[in-house]
Amino acid sequence: MLNLSRIEAYGISGVFEYLRQMRQEVVVWARRVLDLQTSTPAQLVANVNNYDMGLRSVVRLSSDASRNITGLDNVRDTKMILLINVGSFDIVLTHEDASSSIGNRIITITGASVTLAAAGSMILIYDAVSLRWRQIT
Repeated sequence: MLNLSRIEAYGISGVFEYLRQMRQEVVVWARRVLDLQTSTPAQLVANVNNYDMGLRSVVRLSSDASRNITGLDNVRDTKMILLINVGSFDIVLTHEDASSSIGNRIITITGASVTLAAAGSMILIYDAVSLRWRQIT
């Protein structure tokens, strides 16, 4: 909330001090809300069921060939994930794949498997009602 008495007492320098403090509070809030912790896990060398994301919200993936991920695991505290393919091969996220546990499965926009091409990215959010990851981009 804007402290008018401080601004009146300190003039324009009070305005700048207020804005500086607000900026610091916004940065702290954004870090807590977004919690953009990045990881670059080991290269995928096989298709993966219940892929362990390691509680990160930004995951830089790569593979030695085209590989499938059937579901995402170990994401208790993460509600949104950005997947980035930093490798040279496609990574396919399979739609509603029974190879993964119910709470780890992925619902894609198309209703079919989606390919994350080299240099591509995708955002998923966790839907706690349907117990699924939902692709939003």
